Amino acid sequence: MSVAIHEPETITITEAAAQHIERYMEKAQAPAMLLSLKKSGCSGWKYKVEPATTEAFTDNKNTKFMQAHAVLIIPSKDLPNFIGLKIDYVKDQHGLNKKLVFDNPHAEHMCGCGESFSLKEE
Repeated sequence: MSVAIHEPETITITEAAAQHIERYMEKAQAPAMLLSLKKSGCSGWKYKVEPATTEAFTDNKNTKFMQAHAVLIIPSKDLPNFIGLKIDYVKDQHGLNKKLVFDNPHAEHMCGCGESFSLKEE
């Protein structure tokens, strides 16, 4: 079965984020990293990052992006809310921890703890 993989045209993945995704895939022994939206928190939505199953990887309803050896899968139902998304992997302000950072033009009104956000379409 052939699986269509798209270059990140609508999503920007920095080199640091691509390297993190590659390590994530290796550690989880997964064919890709799955990024989706989940209803949660005081503002309504949060990002859900998890190892992609083989079924998610081969499901043609999901959109797959590849940068270097990093493969990112986004469920098609969530894709409109990810157009223009920039994913980076950065150190926190204290320089002790690193994390994925999502700069999404569709997100607004972050909650105080930074865990959830609302979408402009809502």
